[in-house]
Amino acid sequence: MSLLASGTLSKMRASLESTVQYRLPVGDEEVDLSPLIGKTITLNHTGNIFCASCGKKPKRAIHKGIVLSA
Repeated sequence: MSLLASGTLSKMRASLESTVQYRLPVGDEEVDLSPLIGKTITLNHTGNIFCASCGKKPKRAIHKGIVLSA
């Protein structure tokens, strides 16, 4: 199995062209998931959580990855 990308995940994007195209932002790149439909993929979670707004590693986080300031 080959590594397609490594980095922080963001919300998957979809667009309607002649068919629906699915892309997963991973770090600084987008992985095209459309050719992988129907295939088995593996995602490994490192246990790290980062703020969706500023990118810092918080002590605590709330819904949708936003850092608590307190």
